[in-house]
Amino acid sequence: MIITEVSEPIEDDFLVLKNGLNGFNKNYTGSLHSEKVLSFVKDEYNKTLGGILGGVNRGWLYIERLWLSDSIWSKGLGSKLHYKL
Repeated sequence: MIITEVSEPIEDDFLVLKNGLNGFNKNYTGSLHSEKVLSFVKDEYNKTLGGILGGVNRGWLYIERLWLSDSIWSKGLGSKLHYKL
């Protein structure tokens, strides 16, 4: 056996680790219920000015991405998006 050098993973390598961990966890915790959730900030013309993307796994919320355009920074909208999820 060898331990490889640290490198940027390719997608297939990442999926092998993810699937292995999910399979291990499923054996000990049961079914893996997960879902993606998101919410957007839109202006009066329905243009997206920001948004939040997350996931729910085993009852826990994980924030994957949060983006706000410069025009809406410092208006408390990031916090409102967090609470929305």
